[in-house]
Amino acid sequence: VDFINKPFELSSLLAHINAHLKRFDHTRLLNPLTGFPGRTIIDTEIKKRLTNRGKPFALMCIDINDLKLFNNSYGFLQGDNVIKLVAEILAECIKTGFIGHNGGDDFVVILEPERVDAVCQKIISMFDEQIHKLYHPADNDNAHKGLNVNPILTLSIGVSVNNKKQPFKRPLDIFDAASEMMEYSKSLQCSAYHKDDGQGKLHNHL
Repeated sequence: VDFINKPFELSSLLAHINAHLKRFDHTRLLNPLTGFPGRTIIDTEIKKRLTNRGKPFALMCIDINDLKLFNNSYGFLQGDNVIKLVAEILAECIKTGFIGHNGGDDFVVILEPERVDAVCQKIISMFDEQIHKLYHPADNDNAHKGLNVNPILTLSIGVSVNNKKQPFKRPLDIFDAASEMMEYSKSLQCSAYHKDDGQGKLHNHL
């Protein structure tokens, strides 16, 4: 990936080596399937934002429902395509903001609180529309008739907002709050999102 013309200075050689080692370390922290930052970078990003108490932010936890059943029917390679689809949708919907991939089908998004509703609705709409292309046509027909043994995949999103009304101190605290909201979403039989902005739990779904 690099070369240095002879003759070279030892300091220059060491600088090139150190630069590539740092780049390699950063690459290892990215999820190999999606290329999104993993848990270590996610935690660092949240800690950085928590220290800036004057600027509120929203943490979104995103999960694919029934992916295990899908993998049993279609195989893990096609299951990876579902995860890649979610990654593509997130990249399309969130041009500015932070997107992380904890692993498996767990994604994390950090963005401004005022953008949450529009972004969640767009993510869910795109997922519900595009997920059908990963199914066999016969299974899509059966799902339309209500005959499928395994339901069409849906998406659950839990959102917690860090602001003056509910200031969090640790990444784990806001993760737990967002995860609780996601459990509300999972209780529905459709793609949905729940949000807690410190003023009470708001229930939103498509």
